[in-house]
Amino acid sequence: MGEHADPVGYHRADDGGATMIWPFGRRQRKIRDARREYRAAGQQLRASSQRWNLFGRRNRAIRRASRRYEDAQVRLRSLGVIEEAGVYPRNWASLRRSVYARDRHRCTRCGRKGGRRLALHAHHVKPLSRGGANTLDNLTTLCGACHRQVHARR
Repeated sequence: MGEHADPVGYHRADDGGATMIWPFGRRQRKIRDARREYRAAGQQLRASSQRWNLFGRRNRAIRRASRRYEDAQVRLRSLGVIEEAGVYPRNWASLRRSVYARDRHRCTRCGRKGGRRLALHAHHVKPLSRGGANTLDNLTTLCGACHRQVHARR
């Protein structure tokens, strides 16, 4: 029978005035719990990075919160859940620089060279929201104008 044969609970949602109730399986519950843990760990990380304490306790709190946050990310990925929008990986700056270097600091769409007057953007070819990843293969360099045009078409 599938996941819905042995429901663990129920999820209620309003859809245009009609209330629908459907079984909430074990996998969905694990994903929900992992997302809660991920959000809580992110909040703890932000809070601990803003606190200041003597004797290096601040650094320990940040490391602990960072570890908890990364563990929650791994748990979400193992459940097949994509990364949340707006959350950048720890190596984002070096990844972005690598993409710019690979593309010779030029927009891959129009060919304009980036510099003081032209900001470059690292663009996800397959968006994170559609299962894309923060990898060199999925990133390309675009100028601001081309980046806006690409997103306007979607």
